[in-house]
Formats: sequence, structure tokens, C-alpha cells
Amino acid sequence: MKITDMHCDTISRIYQERRQGKHPVLRSNSFQTDLEKMKQAGYLLQNFAMFLDIGQTSVPYQNCKEQIRLFLEEMEKNQDRPGDEASGRRV
Repeated sequence: MKITDMHCDTISRIYQERRQGKHPVLRSNSFQTDLEKMKQAGYLLQNFAMFLDIGQTSVPYQNCKEQIRLFLEEMEKNQDRPGDEASGRRV
């Protein structure tokens, strides 16, 4: 069975944890979703959301851009995975 998930807050959670001095990564982490879990489960598509609690930031646009940059950096780091496309076309 191929899995398609239209919403995932993993990037936002990685972003928040890093702001607290922790170092989670997209490849493998203790959250519900990471690239290793997606590969093992046979994901067809995963949409990563950039979630912001507007009540917890005075610069939401800047924080969203930082999350997008984080996502792109994490995908760049994981281009080495055989059979995976860091472009988001296939994982």
C-alpha cells in the first residue's frame, strides 16, 4: 500500500526544537514522520507544512521563510539516499 499524507508538521517541530538548542534532523528523528519511516512504510507523497502559531511570534513571515530554508537544507542533506529524490518527486 502506498501512503499519501497531505499535511505534516515535522519541519515546524524540527524548527521549534532547534530554537531550543536541540538538533533533530529530517532523516531520522523521534517524531511521527521522518525520511527513514517514510521509506520503510512505502510513502508515495508527503506534504510538509510550515506551521506557525501566530500568537507565539511577532515575525510570522520571517519564521515561515526560516522553516522553508530549513526544509530545503534538510532535503539537500538527504540527496544521497538511493532511490530517493530530494526534489520531492519521489521518496
